[in-house]
Amino acid sequence: MLERIKGLPLAAGLLLAGGLALVGWLGWNEFKPPAPPYQYVLVAEGSVADFPALKLSPEQYPDLLIKKYELRLEASDEPLVALHVAESEGSSPVLLDWHSDLNEPFINVSADFQETTTLAEAIRKHSVTDSLLLAWWDVSSRLDVLTDRNYPFSEHLSQPLILPAEWNPLRPVIRALETSFWGVNESQTKARAFEKFTQALLADESTGAALLRQITGAREDAFLILDLRDAYKLGSMYPERFAIGFRDFPKSNDIHGIAGRIKEWLNEEGYESYAIQPINKKTVRVYFLADQKSQNTLLAKLLPFTTSDPIQAGVLDLVYQKKHYWVYKLEPKLSTENSKISAQPLVNG
Repeated sequence: MLERIKGLPLAAGLLLAGGLALVGWLGWNEFKPPAPPYQYVLVAEGSVADFPALKLSPEQYPDLLIKKYELRLEASDEPLVALHVAESEGSSPVLLDWHSDLNEPFINVSADFQETTTLAEAIRKHSVTDSLLLAWWDVSSRLDVLTDRNYPFSEHLSQPLILPAEWNPLRPVIRALETSFWGVNESQTKARAFEKFTQALLADESTGAALLRQITGAREDAFLILDLRDAYKLGSMYPERFAIGFRDFPKSNDIHGIAGRIKEWLNEEGYESYAIQPINKKTVRVYFLADQKSQNTLLAKLLPFTTSDPIQAGVLDLVYQKKHYWVYKLEPKLSTENSKISAQPLVNG
């Protein structure tokens, strides 16, 4: 993974929030196993109706239990992250959203939940019950809660585990905490299956598409769901094979001005392949690919990087696009209208 470029470094933010607690954590020795540097604190729980901000229908999800947690540093009452989790009988907790004030990805890279519910509505309307949908495991788990379709990677896999460099010595104890909290079933079979999925995304267009069809058994009702944040996750897992970085820019009412500053910086750094994603009301994030090998991967070709053309991608048929989600049909392009998840023209967010 390329060094990330940002304003206040994440480690500095953590030190400020935790009162220099990292110094104590990193001072552990072999005789005293370290404690996790943070904990999940339950602050509220109830039915869907008790959390109107999620905009979920109580009639549609009557048995869903929602819990709100805060991620807090040890010895601190100030939350670093607020998150909602869904639980149903017999299932592990599912992360619905992840609201962090930190200025870079931290543990999770989560999409806006309302974008996911909009996608779920489109899936329910325009696909059949037996449809199979491939997506990153965190996206799959949320959609599995919201729809009754088939998601092969809907279990929590805790990868990549995105941490500041200063916490790398604590990675084993942090992974143990995450595994316990999310009820992760450390199945090698599931991990190998997901690895095949990521290898397909890292391959060239033709090879990657063929590998995805192998995973689905070349079913006609199989789809691929991608989000620009998946590119960052892939780079976190395979930094030597997918060279991606980002820089954040403050939003401005002067659209041409911010566009000019972004272009100027990219030209200075020599990055020709990039994609822009709003992070919040104040910030836009520019993801960039640092080499030709990364630009030629299936994932890069199917996402809106400037060196790609997802709408005209030759190997898969784009059938839905809104906000940051891109959905492709895994069968070869068909001319019939019933091959579409969404009506033409494509919806752009």
